Amino acid sequence: MITNPFRLWIETFFIFSIILLVSGLNVMAREDASRGAAYAYYLQAIMEKSSGRLSDASNCLKSALALDPESTAILEDLAKVAVGMGNLQEAEQWAEQAIALEADNLDMKIMLARIYASEDRVTEAMELLDEVLSEEPGNQKALLLTGSVYAKAKEYPKAIEVMERAAGQKGRQSFMAHYYLGRIYRDAGNLSKAEEHLNEAIRLNPHLILVYLDLADVYRRQGKIDKAIDSCRVVLARQPHNLKARERILMLLIEEKRADEAISEFRQLKQSAQNYPVIGFDVAILCLQQKKYDEALSILEDMARAYPDQGQILYYMAIAYEKKGDLDAAIEVLESIRIDDELAVEARIRSAYLLKEKGRLDQALKLIEDSLEDRPDTKQWVLFLADLYDAANRSHDSEEILRKALEGDPDDKELLLHLAMVLDKAGQREQAIQYAKKAVEKDEDYVQALNFLGYTYAEEGINLDEAELLIKKALSIQPDDGYVTDSLGWVYFKKGENDQAISCLEKARELVPDDPLIAEHLGDAYMAKGTFGKALKAYQEALELTKESKDKPRLRKKIQDAQKAFSDMADR
Repeated sequence: MITNPFRLWIETFFIFSIILLVSGLNVMAREDASRGAAYAYYLQAIMEKSSGRLSDASNCLKSALALDPESTAILEDLAKVAVGMGNLQEAEQWAEQAIALEADNLDMKIMLARIYASEDRVTEAMELLDEVLSEEPGNQKALLLTGSVYAKAKEYPKAIEVMERAAGQKGRQSFMAHYYLGRIYRDAGNLSKAEEHLNEAIRLNPHLILVYLDLADVYRRQGKIDKAIDSCRVVLARQPHNLKARERILMLLIEEKRADEAISEFRQLKQSAQNYPVIGFDVAILCLQQKKYDEALSILEDMARAYPDQGQILYYMAIAYEKKGDLDAAIEVLESIRIDDELAVEARIRSAYLLKEKGRLDQALKLIEDSLEDRPDTKQWVLFLADLYDAANRSHDSEEILRKALEGDPDDKELLLHLAMVLDKAGQREQAIQYAKKAVEKDEDYVQALNFLGYTYAEEGINLDEAELLIKKALSIQPDDGYVTDSLGWVYFKKGENDQAISCLEKARELVPDDPLIAEHLGDAYMAKGTFGKALKAYQEALELTKESKDKPRLRKKIQDAQKAFSDMADR
């Protein structure tokens, strides 16, 4: 085994010191044998500390202190070693003993103040720091700690005043004062001063990596993104594997939606880090937003191999496949998400929706039915299954499953409203109105129930004043909801207030331009107003938008009526 030369020298010296002590040859030993032994332990402690063995160093120092209990040097080192070990309570004890023996020991007072500050004993910390600064007004360590205490308490003016004093002192700590000033000014919102002081800290000590990262943060807040990236790249030039700098650059590129650069940066990050799920996920989401589906899939598939049980990764993989038009792959991935995953509810619903879109309604129904067998109390699946039954013309099954769910939770407003809608489609409008009223009773601000009830009244041509009040209340909660705006326009139309109807319906059309029913309602209002050309255009747009074959004959009839009315008007 190769022996550390320094350790060998210390051990030899330690043995030699003991020999001297025993033999009585050492002058120190002759005067005070205990102090000589204490010195030997002290030297051993130095060796242990230099090797990183703090626990052994502490034991040696305690042995030395037992032999020389009034040595402030040993007490100081015991306090420092205890701090290094994270044992602040013990460090506090040694520092207090050292100060009791040597009242003007300013370094120990600063250390003890630092311990107090870390324990939020601010008053005691400030008392010690005031003592130090009364003795040495320019003591940089005391000034830096005082400023830090003020900054932690968000007393920024006081913190700045003290740190400016520290920065004005000549000494090797001046760059730290400027660094802290930069951080304090940043936290106080003065970004230009923060930039100034951080750059000064770099000028005084260009090797402190943290300053560049904090400067990058200041540049980001100022909107100087390229400068922020450049600041991080300085760090990478010196420390190519610095993950903080690489991740900071990547997050800046993501924030700026610079997808191509983010992808390139992420590839470099992958070479440097084994664990990159969070940042990789953010890059994949950016790729999805930028419609770079292949790049998103490449990242997500790689992550899925590393983290196969992460439902969130799989869910967004499915979205990428869906956006690419590969619905079968999307369905397969969605169905691979575990039933107990937090995204299982959304995943099964999305998978069933895609199956329905592909014309595989029976498979969609079976998927949700099977899912409910595993988790029968999942309300979202109950609601979606009711919709699927409705799409399959199984309104009785839809009604049955909702009524069964309401047996378990008769006050659930969503179940009540859903049942109302199912009953309305089944032609049981009076019952539908009763259930919608119950939903409003459970939550008087339930926008969907207010809208449904008001619109249903308008369709029936009853309670139109109440309908107007209900829908206006819904709009007060969601003022830019196009469907609710359409409902209000429809109430006005039913009341014969065509100008107000047209105003509302035109706004609704702007808010939801791809809804055929809103276009049709607007056409009806134009017809009632006598603006047949506009009515014709609205009906034609409704016909283009509708996917329901049962609605097309009605719309074609309205188009013919509008054409005739327009032609008759032109002939007059």
